[in-house]
Amino acid sequence: MKINSFFLLVSLLLTAIFAYACNAYCQNNFKTLFIIGSSLGTLVYFIFFLAINYNNSRTSINIKTLSSLFLVINISLLFYFSAENSAESAFVILYSIILLLYSSLVYAICKIK
Repeated sequence: MKINSFFLLVSLLLTAIFAYACNAYCQNNFKTLFIIGSSLGTLVYFIFFLAINYNNSRTSINIKTLSSLFLVINISLLFYFSAENSAESAFVILYSIILLLYSSLVYAICKIK
């Protein structure tokens, strides 16, 4: 596994743009938790999508495909929770379950030889 420093910087900058957008368009009552949670989740997906390359190209392709799928899910959840004034516990539970599912799938893909 190798980390490309340029794409790591790009991932950080894209995450900062998403955090600013969440700050600007957020209309829910848990703004700080929403911005921190969405930034961390988006950063994880962008790092695995852009910055990390594996020695096996099949593993890299599978993880990048999975990361792009979860990035789309992440963005749709951010749009939903920024406009919807729901409970913060729903955001934390749903976001945690999705990150847990993503990390377990990435782990399973890495273990396959």
